[in-house]
Amino acid sequence: MPRKYLVASGCSFSSNEAKTWPYYLSKELGLKNLCWGNRASGNRWISDSAIYQTNLLLAEQIPSNEILMVVMWSSIDRKSLWLDATFDYSDLLVQDYSPINFVGAQANQSSYFSSTKGFLDSSEQIGFGNPNLLKYKQEANKFFPMESLAIDSYECFLKLQWFCASKGIALVNLTINDLMHYPNAEFRKPITTEPLTKDLYPNVAYLHSMLDFDQWIFYKESGGLFEYTRDSGLDFQPDRHHPSSGSHWIYVNNFLVPELANRHIV
Repeated sequence: MPRKYLVASGCSFSSNEAKTWPYYLSKELGLKNLCWGNRASGNRWISDSAIYQTNLLLAEQIPSNEILMVVMWSSIDRKSLWLDATFDYSDLLVQDYSPINFVGAQANQSSYFSSTKGFLDSSEQIGFGNPNLLKYKQEANKFFPMESLAIDSYECFLKLQWFCASKGIALVNLTINDLMHYPNAEFRKPITTEPLTKDLYPNVAYLHSMLDFDQWIFYKESGGLFEYTRDSGLDFQPDRHHPSSGSHWIYVNNFLVPELANRHIV
């Protein structure tokens, strides 16, 4: 039975605000695009929103073999903090950013801003111009050292892997950049001599050992979309960080689709 649905999620590299890789991949494969990409999102949003969308399809009696799940994991230093009505966070609000919530929302929105409750996402360096938000993140993240953040992300990787295995869903894992070398990965330069995260942190090593890397597609050894764009001489947006829409199209057609075909996923 041919696949009919693409369930996708990610951060700004997968955002619905522009034509990013899920848009082009769904067009190339002829699938209905159900993308939950949202700017500044962390890996808990990515895993949980993808699971949420897939459960909606399964509840509609959509056969699992009609679903292809492809996610693009984001920076490991992004910690999801849950806010709700028990906490006055009015001074932390940033239009169309925080908090974000997928329950009651739907795929392909440009943002998932909630006025009642949701995840306060992203890293401690990003406040979107709001000093209160920036201070709150920096204070909260004092309780989450780098190893803790890595553990959280690897648990999200495994949660999605085990969910898809339990439901018979085909899963493909992509990355925005070289996440396997966190916290030493940098967007601006290659990192060929730095130790892997699993070699830095014993409490990550056992989680890493349970990942099914047959379900992961890297550029070269452990790179992602950023490294592919940089090394291929493709265009970035003015921030020199996010690939342009045209670069997403080239990534999908010249790299991702051939990789999926070689693995007999499509």
